[in-house]
Amino acid sequence: MATVVTTTPEAAPVGAALSTTSGLLAATEGYKHAINEYSAYEAGVLLNNRYLKLANIQAGSYGQVSLARDVQKERDVAVKAMDKSVKGVSIMARHEISVIRRVGYHQNICQLLDFFETKSHYFLVFEYCEHGDLYDFLKSQASKDSKKLHGFQSHSSPILFKQFVKELCAAVEHSHRRGVYHRDIKPENILIASNGSIKLTDWGLATLSCQAADPCIGTEKYMAPETFFKKSSKPLVTYDSAKADYWSLGITLLYTLFGRCPFKLANVSADTNFKKFVDSSYHLFNMYPNLSKHGFHAIMQLLQLNPIHRSMDKCLEVLNESYGSGLTLEQEMDQYVNYNGSELFEDDSNNMMFGLDDELEPLESQHDVDEETTEEYNTLNDGAQQSTTSNEDLEVELSGTMPPPSLTCSLFGTSSSYPMGGTSWAEMHDELDDHFSFQIQRIGSLLEKQTRH
Repeated sequence: MATVVTTTPEAAPVGAALSTTSGLLAATEGYKHAINEYSAYEAGVLLNNRYLKLANIQAGSYGQVSLARDVQKERDVAVKAMDKSVKGVSIMARHEISVIRRVGYHQNICQLLDFFETKSHYFLVFEYCEHGDLYDFLKSQASKDSKKLHGFQSHSSPILFKQFVKELCAAVEHSHRRGVYHRDIKPENILIASNGSIKLTDWGLATLSCQAADPCIGTEKYMAPETFFKKSSKPLVTYDSAKADYWSLGITLLYTLFGRCPFKLANVSADTNFKKFVDSSYHLFNMYPNLSKHGFHAIMQLLQLNPIHRSMDKCLEVLNESYGSGLTLEQEMDQYVNYNGSELFEDDSNNMMFGLDDELEPLESQHDVDEETTEEYNTLNDGAQQSTTSNEDLEVELSGTMPPPSLTCSLFGTSSSYPMGGTSWAEMHDELDDHFSFQIQRIGSLLEKQTRH
C-alpha cells in the first residue's frame, strides 16, 4: 500500500505576498496583534486593513502626516497620526474631529474621510491635496524666478487672485454659519487641490464660541489685535471670533500678494509698523509700495481696527465692483498691456493654482457638491465606521451649547500646554505683558475719536 506523504507548503516570500491587495490584507491580519499597528503601517503593512503608506508629508507637534493609498476606494489620502503618548493629544483629537464633523461638507474645506484609533494613536484620514499648502507653493514659485517679487503678484491676472479670495471667503463663511470659528487662518493652512481650487484645513484651534475669552490663540503674525490680552483681565475680556477670523484673512491676502506679513504681531508697543498703522491705515502703502488703491480698499474691509467694521462681504463687493482691476501695480500694468479691446485679461486658464470664474458669486449661491464625498460624510456622521477599536469613546456629542476644550496658552497660568498651530505667546519677552492694557486703551481712544467724527 502506497504511503501518502503530506507536506506543508513553504511560506511564500513576503515580497510576493505584498504584491497583491489580498496579500496585503493577509499580512496585516498576521502582524497586527504581534507588533504596534503604527509601526506596521510605517513598515508597509495596511493600516486598518485599508491604508498603505506611500510617503511622509510633514511632522507636527502631535505626530506625523503621511500620504497613503486607500486600497478600498483606490485613491490617495492624507493620514494624520496623533501619538497618544503626547500630553493633551486626546483632547485635541476629539476636539478636531467634533469640529470638522460640525462644519460638514464644503468644496473649499479639506474633508475628513475616516477616523479611528489604535492602542497607540488616533488616526484622522483626509482628502489629499497634491499641490501642498499655499505657503510652500509661494516659496517654491519665488525660488524658481528670483527676479520676481515674492508672493502672488508675479501672476499677471488679478482674476486668479480674486478667485482665490472668493473660495477662501466661501470656506470661512460656511464654517461661521455652522457655528465654527477657525482662529488660525494662514497660508500654511490653505491647501491646493489637483484641480487648482483651495481647501481650508487644520481646525485644531477652532472654537464654537462666537465670543471667545481665551487669548493669544493662533499664529502671532495673523492674530487680530483684540486677541492679545491677559487671561486674568477683569472685567472678563472677550472678542468676536468671526471678526478675528476676518483680520487673519486680511493678513493672509497681504502675504499671498507680497510674500510677507505687515506686522510681527498687532501690538503698538511691540511692533513699529503696527503702531504707524494705528495712527494711519495708509501706512500700508509704505510697507507695500506696489499695493494698488483697489487692493488697499478691498483689504481694508478686513483690517479695520474696530472689529465691528470688518466685513468679508464688503471685501467681496469691492473686488466685484472692479473685477478686472489689479490689487498690485504690477497686475494693473499687466492688465493694461494685455488689454486688446475685446478681452480684459489674458487667458490664464492653464494656471495650475486657481480656476477662473466669470465673476465672484455670492457666498450663498455656492452649492456645488461632490456626491461621493457627501455620501461618505453622511456615513461618517451616522457612525458607520470600521475601526480597530470602537469609536464610542472617541466621538463627541455635538450640541450648540457645548463649550470647546480649553485651548489657552500657558502664559496665563493654565494647565494645558500651547497647542500646535503657531508659536506660543509665552515665548515673547515678558516685558510686553505690561503693554497690553496700554494698547487696548490706545486703540479704544482712537475708536472713540472716530465715533465722535
